Amino acid sequence: TATARSGYMVLTSNGGIHLFGSIVGHGSEAGKLPHGVSAVALAQDRKTGGYWILRSDGGVKGFHAPLHGSLRNKLHGARPVAMVGSPRGGYEILTSDGRVHSFDASWYGSDANKMRSGVSAVALARDRKTGGYWVLRSDGGVDAFHAPAYGGLKNKLHGAKPVALAPGQRGGYLVLTSNGAVRRFGPAKLHGSDAGKLPSGVTAVSIATSPTTAGYRILRSDGAINCFGAASYGSLAGKLHGRSAPLMIVDGGG
Repeated sequence: TATARSGYMVLTSNGGIHLFGSIVGHGSEAGKLPHGVSAVALAQDRKTGGYWILRSDGGVKGFHAPLHGSLRNKLHGARPVAMVGSPRGGYEILTSDGRVHSFDASWYGSDANKMRSGVSAVALARDRKTGGYWVLRSDGGVDAFHAPAYGGLKNKLHGAKPVALAPGQRGGYLVLTSNGAVRRFGPAKLHGSDAGKLPSGVTAVSIATSPTTAGYRILRSDGAINCFGAASYGSLAGKLHGRSAPLMIVDGGG
């Protein structure tokens, strides 16, 4: 199943799912997306071992995972930016206006109508201990909902952009910035980063942690994956075709 513990998946903007290691896929949206629609995020269903793909029009497609609803025709000007699965089934979708939309999953609040002008929501991560979640904002701040608050990078970005958020194995979280730097908060452990190591024109786009390994992996805009305290099973470096861009990496351990 897709929850094999020795591999990872990479989602690309054309809806493709790329498998690395001993992980089994259940299909993808490659070649099936409507014109002008792209893939946005990938989330696993821990009950079935399948996954869901979130699209830019708010639609959700399940692969060996039940559909619980979507935001298609319900975005009201916001953009879908992130998605996380619930331990008991269902999922939550984060939109750029800070709203967290729950579909058969526990809801603990959101940043809706709370963010100052010019700030948007960027990423969503679930706290493995409480079942709550954290929202990462474009100004580097992190807001906690039914999860411990450990702080963020507000006023500490130094020109970089916050791009991804991942829960630590034993609690806390990691914030990835566009320059490849990884910052730890709470009990999360730091194993290094890509800060100062990225080639010109290349940015960091996603980070994945797992409950089964102490480290993490960083996905870059050129398709390469750099591993820190975690095994490498390959990447999309030199294999990207057309206008497809790497968006997200998800660890096979969940």
